[in-house]
Formats: sequence, structure tokens, C-alpha cells
Amino acid sequence: MAGTLLMFLTLASMGEAMQRFTETPVYAEVNPRGTVVMNCLVMDRKGQCRWEKDGVPVGLYDGKYEMVNSGSGDCSIRILDASMEYDNGVWQCQVTASDFTQKDTLISDGAQLVVRVAPSRVSILYQGEKYTEELEARDRITGRAGDEVELECVSDGGNPVPVLTWFLGDKLMMTKQAQENMRTSQGSWRAVSRLSLPVSREDNLKMIRCEAAHDALDTNLVVHQTLDILFPPRATARADKTGVLSEGESVVLSCSAESNPPSTVSWRRSGGNLLTTQPSFTIKSVGRDSAGGYECVAENILGLSEPAVVDIKVQYAPVILEVGPQANLASRTGEKITLTCSAEGSPPPTYQWLQQLPTGEVLVRGYQRELVIDSISYEHQGEFVCGAKNQLGEVQSDPVSVEVSGAPSITRLTVASEVVVRTGDDANIEVEFCSNPQPSQRWNLGTAGGQASNIVLGSNQRHGRFVVDKPQPVPAKDCYISVLRILGAHPADSRNYVLELQNDHGFDTHTVKLVVIDNQVSQEIFIAIVVGGILTFLLLALIVIYLVKADKCCGKKEAEKQGHEVGSDRTDVESCHSSVSNHSHNTVLPPDALYGTVTKKKQKLNPGDHVFNDSNEKLRPDLLPSLSRSVSPNVGVPVDGHVTTYNDLCFPKASNCGSMKRKKQRNQGVDCQLNSHGYFNY
Repeated sequence: MAGTLLMFLTLASMGEAMQRFTETPVYAEVNPRGTVVMNCLVMDRKGQCRWEKDGVPVGLYDGKYEMVNSGSGDCSIRILDASMEYDNGVWQCQVTASDFTQKDTLISDGAQLVVRVAPSRVSILYQGEKYTEELEARDRITGRAGDEVELECVSDGGNPVPVLTWFLGDKLMMTKQAQENMRTSQGSWRAVSRLSLPVSREDNLKMIRCEAAHDALDTNLVVHQTLDILFPPRATARADKTGVLSEGESVVLSCSAESNPPSTVSWRRSGGNLLTTQPSFTIKSVGRDSAGGYECVAENILGLSEPAVVDIKVQYAPVILEVGPQANLASRTGEKITLTCSAEGSPPPTYQWLQQLPTGEVLVRGYQRELVIDSISYEHQGEFVCGAKNQLGEVQSDPVSVEVSGAPSITRLTVASEVVVRTGDDANIEVEFCSNPQPSQRWNLGTAGGQASNIVLGSNQRHGRFVVDKPQPVPAKDCYISVLRILGAHPADSRNYVLELQNDHGFDTHTVKLVVIDNQVSQEIFIAIVVGGILTFLLLALIVIYLVKADKCCGKKEAEKQGHEVGSDRTDVESCHSSVSNHSHNTVLPPDALYGTVTKKKQKLNPGDHVFNDSNEKLRPDLLPSLSRSVSPNVGVPVDGHVTTYNDLCFPKASNCGSMKRKKQRNQGVDCQLNSHGYFNY
């Protein structure tokens, strides 16, 4: 216990002898002519307080360097009326040893005291450029559009180092390199910030500025320059009137150019010569020649602008500019040809190709600028005309004459493949064809006239009844008709006839079948005629029956109205002919032998004629020999001008009162009634 207490007292005595720092000076800043305290506190201080600046001892002076507190543990120093020249530097606090036998001297780490000094100037320079007083008057930074402008912002005389910042307009610009700081011999700093600025025509006249921020400044130190960006011109053209103009109107064309440096302008027709170098000009009276594009071009030291075009539209009727390929065009059949037409008009015209045939007929061939004929033929011979039309009018071009040559070509669309004639008539077999040059013709007649070999005839040749004429031209150009005539055609002439045509370019053939009809009526035709006649007869019979029934009804009513006593309406044939039926020599005539047909022309009745009703039928005298000898007072030679009629005869009921006309069966007998003229009425 006594030993422990002794050790504690010994350590305590040793601790009182050891002095040490409880606070050392740190970095500090002070404005010029300001006051700053560099703190330094020492526990159990026994030695004396000392200060050094930049390794040089500093003494105490009233009004300049003063100890804050002369107490035992406070070695802090107060620096008054701070200045860059005397006070800016590294300060250290020192305490001497408690006595010469002790080694407890204290020295603090250095603490930077910065006496703030604002930068003296900030400048914007091109990279590598040296500052001169002449640069102070410069207010523009020049560059070319598309390039990068290399700039430096330089700050001189600041302490501590200011912070430099770039702005383009109000936009903060970030630099690729860190700010470079360099201490000068006067102890101040030189700061440099570098900027690579890509520029375009849109950056022209923008403001580029650099700001230096420093604690010694109430506001940032700012320097700015105007960007003078050079770029080639860009032209803009316009007209004071828009839309489609009418002929005779005036229009003003104006051109403006955006460029740096300024540019000059020039006007010219699209693809034409120079019109003027003035920014604007007037067309006093526009016409069809005024229509089209007008180009404005601007130029400066950097080059030419792209043309700015104003399109002047003027309404006018079409004008044919060109038609081709040439006025006269020769071609071979089967070849491909193309006809071209170029026209202008406003509104743009529509096209139409017309062909005038040698006959004068006009055909529409197409509706495009180009008329393409893939395979030309003789039907394309003639003149082709291009027509152009818009709402203001229409125009036609000069004709393009097309001539076609080639092998013969038979116009099969208009040529018959079969000819029909009657026996004894002349047969003309005609074949139309086109050929250039004109071909030779040959008609192959086959084995005509009993010849064993084929007979071939050329132009102006004849063989018996067969004649070949010379081809006759038709209105169509290079077209002809070949004719084979067969005089008095005979059924044996019915066969195929072949026309053969040939020229230097080729040949063509055509077969025509001849059919000769015999005049004798065939069995089939005869049967058809008989059947047709029977059907016609039955139809007429039905009509007559209908008319007879209608007449009977009308006659009955008229007889009752007039009060004639003709007897019963339904009188039996036997009763009405009782005198005849009782005759011992009565001859019953078959119905099919009672009458023959005569003409319908009314003739005067001669005595002895027998009238059958009021029709044009009469008895055949050769069938009435017995009747003429009858003793009946009603039959035979006319007495007192009375003519024997069928009413004087009696027939069986089945004979329908002697008529061949079938009568509808009734209950018994046949209704017969005499009219006032002695004829039968049904």
C-alpha cells in the first residue's frame, strides 16, 4: 500500500513537469486590413510562447502582433491590419522548454494564413494567346461554323485561387480539362480554365462569358465576349402573290440571305441566264413564257448558298413542244415502236393519241405521253397525231406518218371462211389482205373439172368456169381484195379453196369453204313443208269453228226478233231434206269428193253452179251425174233462175250437211238453218 502511493506521487510530479498542446493553429483566412487570431493552447506551460511565419520568428508588436491572453496556458496570437505582403504564409506556434534541463519544447504543425486578395483581372483568350493591353478592347471571338473554338479563361492576382466557370448565353458549359492554378512570385495565383467550344451558325452573336468566384469579391468577376461565327449564306426566296396567276398579272420576287459575313444575291431562271443581282425584281406582265422556276443564289467568302426557288404558275392552254421520234417512220410488221409527245400547259395537260387511217377514219390509240405499239401491223399504217388538252384549251401536234412493210397478212376478222350459193349462181370468193410490197397470189382450186392433180391459178388466169382476177386495191393503204369467181356454180364445186400470198418478206394463206345448194327439194324439205301445211290448216280450222259459233248465236237472236218462221233451231238433216231422202235414186257423196278450192275472188254465178253455203267452195260437176238427172224439184237444172244448193241435198248426219269441216257432236242430228240467200249457216 505504501509502495503504490509512492508511485502515484512520483508520476504526478512527473506530469506536472510535462507541458503539451491542447490546441494548435489551423488554416485561416482574413481579408486585407482585417484581424485574425491564430489559436495555440498549452497545458502545464512552463516555457515561453513563440511564433514563426514561413520559418522566420515573429516578434510581438502593439497594433500588429499581440498575444491574446498572457495567462499560463494561452499562446494565441492576434494579427491586426492583415496584409498580403507581411501576413500571408504558414504560421507555427512554439513553446520553449520548461528549463534547460528539460526537453519538452513544443512546435506545432504549420497553419496557412491566407490574406484574401481578389483577382486583378479575368480575360478570355484564344488558347496559346498572350495577354496584351490591346486585347482589353477586343469584344468578339471569331470562329467558323462547324469548327471548335479553343478558348482560355485566365485569372491573375487572386489569393486564394478563384473558381472559374464558363457560360454560353445562360447555359453552363462543362470543360474537359481541370482548372490549372499557378503561384506567382508575388505570392498570388494565376488560374487558367480551357474550353473547346463547337460552334454553328445558330451560335452566331451569342455571348460567351467566364466568371471568377472569390471570397474577397462581393460579386463574381465576369468577362464576356460576343461570338462572331462565320458561315456560308442560306437564301430564302418568295413571291408577293401565291397560287396560280392569270396572264397579264404582275408579281414581285424577293430574296433574302442569312450569312456571316454578309453576302450578295443574284436571280436567274432555273437553268437559264442571270436576270438581276438585286434582292428583288418585278415581272410586270406574266405570260406562259414567265411560268416556271426562278432561282435566287447568295454568295460570300465562304461560298454559295443552295438555290432558293420560287415557282411561278401561270394558267395557259397547252403547247406541243415535241413529237417524235420523227415525222416519217418506217417499220416492219411485228416490230415494236414508241411514239413520244411532250407538251406544256397550266394546268398540266392530258394526252390523247389519234390515228387517221387512209380511209379517213380516226381511231383513239392511247392516253399517255408515250404510245407504245408492241407489235406493229398493217392496221397501224397512217398518220398519228398527239393531242394535249386542259381546261383552257387543246392543241394537236403535227402528224407522224407510219409506213409498214412486211409479209402479206389476211384480215381474218372481216374475211368469210365459208361461202354458200345456189346451183347455177355465180360464186364470188373474196379475201381481203394487206401487203407491202404487193405479193403474188395463187388460188389452189383442188382437183376441179375431173383433173387428177390440183389446179392453181394466178392473177388474170382462167380455167373453165374458174376465173382469178387481179387483186383490187381497197381504201386502206397497201390493202387489196383477191377474188375467185366460179361461173354457174355446181354442187360438185363444193370444197375448200386456198388462197396463197407471198412477197419478199414472207407468205400467208387462207382457206374458204364453198357450199353449193342443189335446187331439187330433198325428202327432208318436202316432209317439213307437208307438216307445216297440216299444222297451218288445223290452225285455220279452229279459227273458222270459233267464228261459225259466234255467227250462229247472233243469227238466232236476230231471227227471233224479226219473227221469221224458219222452223226449229235444231232441224234434223233427214227432215230438212225429206224430199231427197225419199227419192229412190238418192246418191250419198263421200265428204272428201264434194269440193275443190277456188280463188277467193267473187265471181258471178252461172246457171248450174252449185253453191255450198257462202264459202268459195263449189261442187265438182264430175261427181254429180246422178243428181243432175234427179226428178226432185230441188235438184238439177235451175228453174226460174234458181241455183241448186246443198240445201237441196240430204246427207247423213255424219256428213255434217256435206261439209268437210268437222262439227261438234250434239244430241242428235246437225243444226242447219237456211238464210235468206239459200246458204247454210252454222
